[in-house]
Amino acid sequence: MSDTLSLMMKRQNELNEKTIGESWHLKGLNFRRHVMLEGAELMNSMKTKWWKDEKIDVNNARLEVIDMLHFALSIHIEEGHPNASVNRDYVLHIGSLKDVDGIDNNDVLMEVEDTMLACLTIESGSEILSKVFSLCGTLHMDDDDILKLYLGKGVLNRFRQDHGYKDGSYEKMWNGEEDNVYMMHVIDDMVYDDNFEEELQNHLTYEYTMYV
Repeated sequence: MSDTLSLMMKRQNELNEKTIGESWHLKGLNFRRHVMLEGAELMNSMKTKWWKDEKIDVNNARLEVIDMLHFALSIHIEEGHPNASVNRDYVLHIGSLKDVDGIDNNDVLMEVEDTMLACLTIESGSEILSKVFSLCGTLHMDDDDILKLYLGKGVLNRFRQDHGYKDGSYEKMWNGEEDNVYMMHVIDDMVYDDNFEEELQNHLTYEYTMYV
């Protein structure tokens, strides 16, 4: 688990350096705010409106919690305590990405709210990160699921930057599907190994050329 977390922190630092600059952690950026914004988007994937018939969009909820994870990792790194304890015991009692039965709507909503509250108080980056990992577990994501989806979204984020995301020229719809959804379909059939990110990058490059 510690190796997995170290890899994610390494990739997050690399992504932040690419998108913000090498001194990103000195710029006073409000990553806590964006954990909350992504949390709000996650809540929109759950059932919150009792006055209408809503369906839970589990796949989108999982994408949103991975976006929360990107910002929570940034807080953790920014605070300069990379070895602080991060609770990841959730991996002992959860299912996997293919397990969508039994996800408790209210538990998810309460954990998102608890994470938001942590972002507004003095809780440390490691505590916020622990809460995001717990939320992943409540969405039935195991350790391998989290790593694959985190690395997959990181590859996609870098791909977006390389193809005009900042200046608005990037096309987000691929053959009628949003790129996030397309990426999830691709990694669903992939096995994580040392070549995972390179293979996904090559696949995205090919598909973007074909469909956009």
